[in-house]
Amino acid sequence: MIDGPSACFLRFTDWVAESFAPAHHSFQPLEVADVSNPNKPVLVRSDMCHDFVTDGLWFLYENGAHLQPESHVFRDHIIMYAWKAQKQEQSPQMLRRWQRYLRQLELSLARIKKQFTFAREALLWNWRLQVHSFLHTEHATYSLSLAPPFLNYCYLPLAIPPQAGTSIPSRRRLHQEPQAAC
Repeated sequence: MIDGPSACFLRFTDWVAESFAPAHHSFQPLEVADVSNPNKPVLVRSDMCHDFVTDGLWFLYENGAHLQPESHVFRDHIIMYAWKAQKQEQSPQMLRRWQRYLRQLELSLARIKKQFTFAREALLWNWRLQVHSFLHTEHATYSLSLAPPFLNYCYLPLAIPPQAGTSIPSRRRLHQEPQAAC
């Protein structure tokens, strides 16, 4: 019987193969933060390498690993802010709304290609025009009720277990005009 760090590593590899990998087949960098509920700060999680690291660190911690980093480890976040994210069933009405959303984004596409942060401006236009915004993930399509500051791209410290991280800025910042960076 294997015990100690080797046993923990073997449990980790089993978790990766049996639990994590079967449910994660895509790269989805957007995270949707809930501006209305500080107790549940994330409406839709991102799905990328950093999320694997976070989930893996929690698995190791819950299986007895004691993590003591010498300094902060940072990860990049692309955060959309919303009051709610509602799963959508495919219907002609939903597809028309999604098409309107994509047509409006297309007006900003050249600027977004030059600098990703122009996506915030496009989402601001959607919000002002009351065009439904959408996020399509591997498992679902969501209709989003966007909220200022709409979108941020920033580096935040990775929460090393047992600390829990959050992508929600202070409430004071939520009601200011959108800023260029976190």
